Amino acid sequence: MFNLCPGGERHQLDQAPATGPVDHFHSYPCAEFFAAPAPLGQGPVKLAFAGSLAASNLPHSVFGDVKLFGLIGELTGQGLEFHIFLNPYQFADAKGPFWDYFHLAEAEPLFRIHPGVAPDLLPARLAALAHYGSMLYRFPAGFEILPRHFATIIPSKFFSYLEAGLPVLVNREFTGVCDLVREHGLGVIVDQADLPRLAEILATADHAALCRNVARYRERNSMDARIGELEALFPGAAPGGA
Repeated sequence: MFNLCPGGERHQLDQAPATGPVDHFHSYPCAEFFAAPAPLGQGPVKLAFAGSLAASNLPHSVFGDVKLFGLIGELTGQGLEFHIFLNPYQFADAKGPFWDYFHLAEAEPLFRIHPGVAPDLLPARLAALAHYGSMLYRFPAGFEILPRHFATIIPSKFFSYLEAGLPVLVNREFTGVCDLVREHGLGVIVDQADLPRLAEILATADHAALCRNVARYRERNSMDARIGELEALFPGAAPGGA
């Protein structure tokens, strides 16, 4: 079972052959946690990133994409507000591995770093603080993670953003996610070259329409609506199964 776009499992099995059936199933949004973001107002456009962050001292060739320190400066420099919700298992302390992010938050009023919260609490927190969910990264030269990884994976944070009702901002490299975003109007696809003018791009986006699209998509693709696909693979484990 893979958290990949349809067909993505082929790439994962190229160098790790496996026998037996394979399929994909995602961390679909749960209706009981649905939230709604605030409409755009007169203040800054607010972006939120939820998930694991890489400390600045880790190898750049492997962790450079999730070292968001430089990207934060690019975005706040355009007047965009940026929030990070750490993975709940990461040490959220000004004297811990992310000390430089906490120091930046003291100096930059448009940036905030928050301790992680449990998945059932995250959508409401995101909706209260942000207009968009961020899957934006800078991929460094010499990056060693294979491009096909980003082409096929659909991270769980994507569905957490949908639970919160947030349209998603996503790098073009995440082609599996981009296909969903493009087909259903779930957000804005961004080239790395266009990150320095993201504020300009978002000024032309119809945030309200994107939010409506997110609400429609998550209703049709909630865990309640899709769980039967997973249960069908394990008939003996389904309610009433043999």
